[in-house]
Amino acid sequence: MPNSATYGPRDLDRALEEGHRCGFAVVNGVRVGVYELDLTQEVPEIEGIALQKDVRGQGLGRELLWGTMALLAEEGFDRCKLLVASDNESAFSLYRRTGFKAAGIRSKWFRMLPN
Repeated sequence: MPNSATYGPRDLDRALEEGHRCGFAVVNGVRVGVYELDLTQEVPEIEGIALQKDVRGQGLGRELLWGTMALLAEEGFDRCKLLVASDNESAFSLYRRTGFKAAGIRSKWFRMLPN
């Protein structure tokens, strides 16, 4: 899952609860990415999209994003929201090209530097 290094048991349980969807991006039978959706809000949230580093830059992120939005459309939603890390420039650019716009900054992350 995206941000899986920070996931605990409750996070994983939540991804499988009613109103949530998660799955894999598969290329030639190999899992190369994941997505997580939260359908419990009035405007559903793409909670995460992630690809393995070795398959990035091939248009798969765009395909995975469009695929998740198609899943939302199948569920009856005509819009969605998402969060992206401020330093994830490639994802931010993808989302902008796809029609998303920055609506604010929200963070619960700490920037850590060596002493």
